[in-house]
Amino acid sequence: MKKIGVFYNKSKDKDLNFTRQVISCITSLGCEPILNKTDVFKLSDFVIVLGGDGTMLRAAHKAAINDIPLLGVNLGTLGYLTDIDPCELEKALVITLQGDYKLEKRIMLQTDLNGGWAALNDIVVNRSKSKPLLYEYFINDEYIDTIRADGIIVSTPTGSTAYNLSAGGPILKPDSEMMAITAICPHSLYPRPLIVSAEDTVSVRVLSSSNATVVMDGQDKAPLQSNLRISIKRSPLFTRIIKTKFLGFYEILRRKMLESGHGDTL
Repeated sequence: MKKIGVFYNKSKDKDLNFTRQVISCITSLGCEPILNKTDVFKLSDFVIVLGGDGTMLRAAHKAAINDIPLLGVNLGTLGYLTDIDPCELEKALVITLQGDYKLEKRIMLQTDLNGGWAALNDIVVNRSKSKPLLYEYFINDEYIDTIRADGIIVSTPTGSTAYNLSAGGPILKPDSEMMAITAICPHSLYPRPLIVSAEDTVSVRVLSSSNATVVMDGQDKAPLQSNLRISIKRSPLFTRIIKTKFLGFYEILRRKMLESGHGDTL
């Protein structure tokens, strides 16, 4: 009997009506639902994530540690990581149980500051107060530049459509082996985003006297003292995402842009 985990977001499903529908659907297909948050990433064959991209990001680290695939159901607005809408759940479950799906393997990032936490989207070094900071950054210990900005984003291909995109960074194909380095509101005209190999190591040092913050996937934060150089590199972990729709990345991107109201320019 297949064991299917359910990772839900109470803020997206406040009365848990849809969560109960999911449990009922799993049971009707002859599978065992796993809801205990301690066991969901250890005992499940795969985990259904109910929420938006933020919920997927919260699930990604634990799923990656246990090598458990995620099937995302979008209960939010835009969902680049989630695969299906609520009305498509039963069909997607049947497809998944039959093995007729695509499994996408997404690279993650880690830093030497946070004790091993892996980020699916991005690692951001930014100001903790209103004042912009002076950043020095390196690639493979080779000095690249010193810039004054609100922050620096180091993004995976998965995260390239998130904060990185909002900051003017490039869009990367999710299965590519690259990272994007993008300054947030740089205080000069010349800084441009860089695309580097996923095998490279990016180092950042804050030269300003004010303290900065390191943020993982927009959720986990740690203080960064001035002149402390941190390294950001590819994690040995991966997030595995189940895709039951065989749409190409650029078609998905076009649809999401249309949903966000910016598709008239594409």
